[in-house]
Amino acid sequence: MQTLIEHARTFPDGISDQREQFTRLARGQKPQALFISCSESRVIPTLFTGARPGDLFELRTAGWAGHRPGTDEPWQTRGLGEDPVAVTQQHVLTQLDHLRGYPFIARRLASGRLRLHAWYYTVETGQALTSASGGGAFEPL
Repeated sequence: MQTLIEHARTFPDGISDQREQFTRLARGQKPQALFISCSESRVIPTLFTGARPGDLFELRTAGWAGHRPGTDEPWQTRGLGEDPVAVTQQHVLTQLDHLRGYPFIARRLASGRLRLHAWYYTVETGQALTSASGGGAFEPL
């Protein structure tokens, strides 16, 4: 924890050459995307997307795919003998289907004002996979 505290203390000095950018951010934000992901500490959307401050509005939740304590096995597969990656990817697609069920989401999708993307981040390789059609198969971006 001490390293986190120390970084927070020295952060203002570290961004001294970016004061103008942070001053603009203080006046308001216009993120490019809402990025909904699990609250998993190893999944850092700004890290693997290259997003800068103000680029992403992040919603992190434990409800996407929780892991059993002491393992990397998602809770949905506990005792099922299924491939945890496949089950987690299916869970992502199921959540997108739930989002599509909201009338205000459906209207924006139909008008082209909103697009939904299904991504799966692979911690050990750093690779982000996508299900472009929402049909199930996840492939590299």
